[in-house]
Amino acid sequence: MQWHCPAPSVAPILLVPGGAQTMSALKAQAEALSQHAITVSVDLPMDPGRNSLPADASLEHAANELHDVIEELDLGPVNLLGLSAGAHIAYAIALHHPATVAQVALGGLCAELPDDIDDLFALGEAMVGEGRVDMLADLVSRRVMCEDGSLSVRKREVLHAGIKRRIMGRSTEQLKRDAALLRAYTERVDFLPKDGLTQPTLFFTGEYDALTPLEAVRPLADRCTDARLFSIRDSDHLAILERTNEVADMVARFFSGRPLESLPYGQLLSAQPA
Repeated sequence: MQWHCPAPSVAPILLVPGGAQTMSALKAQAEALSQHAITVSVDLPMDPGRNSLPADASLEHAANELHDVIEELDLGPVNLLGLSAGAHIAYAIALHHPATVAQVALGGLCAELPDDIDDLFALGEAMVGEGRVDMLADLVSRRVMCEDGSLSVRKREVLHAGIKRRIMGRSTEQLKRDAALLRAYTERVDFLPKDGLTQPTLFFTGEYDALTPLEAVRPLADRCTDARLFSIRDSDHLAILERTNEVADMVARFFSGRPLESLPYGQLLSAQPA
């Protein structure tokens, strides 16, 4: 899906959504970005519409598929914006196809998987098998959103209700498939980034992101040649949904080389000039 920009200020942006999101679910976010650049949004090779993964599925496989999209649409060198699981794939595109990528912005990219990831998968699968979908919705919401009600997070109630509605609206078979696809990808040996990127790269998280907290993201930024780390106020792992216009502004500023210091909606925490 492509959004036209009448007066683009930066090179085209390829938006790579999270594993449980589709390009249609991020329409508002893509439209906000299209105020700054031609924006293309894609569904992932691991999106919920697929029944199974190819036998050779890996981050490199997914990166190759999206690299083909970049070449077919003649977008390159492109600016990549990857979110959550999509950030892992965006990272792999930049790593395996560096000539195609100008700059990279990565939201919610984890350096390590949670220690209890296997237990979480087992618990979620048991809830689905026993028909306790409402409990599964609460479990997912608690993992991706800030649980502390005393902290300010934009759109908390709306997004919590949206997560619950989406999960409870899926059939048992669909939920089993979703879990199997996500488990299949996270079990690949190349899921977690190891090598640093050479392109200018912006890592960003919500200030209350418990799934990919700042201290877990910083080691990835340190591996890259030219990296920035940005914390977005009043948000958590779902910052792109909670502060859509602010994230679009931050990304456009980074891609156009404008400063990220002293912005009202966040804080630049580290910078490594090229």
